[in-house]
Amino acid sequence: MIAANRHARCLGAVSRWYDLVSVLESRNLVELRRTFPSADQVGNTLVFNIAGNNYRLLCCVDWAAQRLFFRSLLTHAEYDCTNVEAICP
Repeated sequence: MIAANRHARCLGAVSRWYDLVSVLESRNLVELRRTFPSADQVGNTLVFNIAGNNYRLLCCVDWAAQRLFFRSLLTHAEYDCTNVEAICP
């Protein structure tokens, strides 16, 4: 994942996140939080805390199709300057 290369310190955490999320069959945020308790949804954007809550991983979600689409991996400072609702229309 190119974004993880930009933030090399979290490469292992992103890899673990991917291993978990790639086999999940969550139909909604409540079910997703069984595996990722701190996950949040802002509009159609899912926000995951990564690497000890040092990074935010943003994905677009389509619950009906059971699909997540990676959009961005951000530090807290980058996240604070991002319009999260605009990430996934």
